[in-house]
Amino acid sequence: MREGDTKVTHEALAVIRKARINEFFARAIDTDEYRNAVALREQALERRTTLPAVNPPTEPTAPGELDAWLNAVTETRAAEQTRELQYNALTSAINTCDARIAAVVDLYPDEVLTALAADMTALLANVDTEVSKLNGARSPSEAIANNTTAAWNALRALRKGYDQLRDAQKFVMGADISHWASDYLYDDEHANRLFVRNIDTIFPGWRTPDTSRVTLSGVAPDPRPWPTDDPVAQLVWLATNAELWIPTHDELRELETELHRRFNPEPTVIPGRPDKRRKQAVVGTIY
Repeated sequence: MREGDTKVTHEALAVIRKARINEFFARAIDTDEYRNAVALREQALERRTTLPAVNPPTEPTAPGELDAWLNAVTETRAAEQTRELQYNALTSAINTCDARIAAVVDLYPDEVLTALAADMTALLANVDTEVSKLNGARSPSEAIANNTTAAWNALRALRKGYDQLRDAQKFVMGADISHWASDYLYDDEHANRLFVRNIDTIFPGWRTPDTSRVTLSGVAPDPRPWPTDDPVAQLVWLATNAELWIPTHDELRELETELHRRFNPEPTVIPGRPDKRRKQAVVGTIY
């Protein structure tokens, strides 16, 4: 990340849990540093949990038991100090491991996103292969009609992988993902520039609702161009029409610059300044 980027922080336990349930995320953060930190953390937690308790000695009941009791008191106090010292040391080691685990995502988010993007590219290549086998089918009923249900079922499995990749991406980006989302399509995660690079082209009204049209009766038509009732049909449409991506922060900055130039082009003639075109024409005439 660079200066100026929003700082996203992750709890170490949340990172560990996500890696356990999301194979793409686990693969993206699978480094020696991460594995060693997790293993050491688990070992330190186990040692801290199993530190033996120190019980105070039973007070004497007869005069001849004083010396033994005092020795036991001294030993107990030393054992308590040793246990406290070891407990605090293990806690410090666990906290250090937590920082190392969180750093894998917090300090190097673009490395994780790049790994996820590579998996997304590979998955979408498989999606394209299966889509080509549909013979134009774009719904379950059409797949049944033209006998391409095998490809449709393969896409169903690929959709699960796709959703896992998006889940991993959202985890890495944290709350920042809402910065790139639609201002009104809150229930549709694909109305987001982090998911669809060319969203301004395929869905110009994705950011803000169209207030120029008023529906006098009934329900207003859904503005989204992609299917919303079937996840496989949606993936087929998106894979066919959209530029699906998992961008790094650098790639997002580059896209922002590109979009700014596209939607806010510099005027050829700026009031109060010389017309560069005319100057160039005059120079050309002299030559």
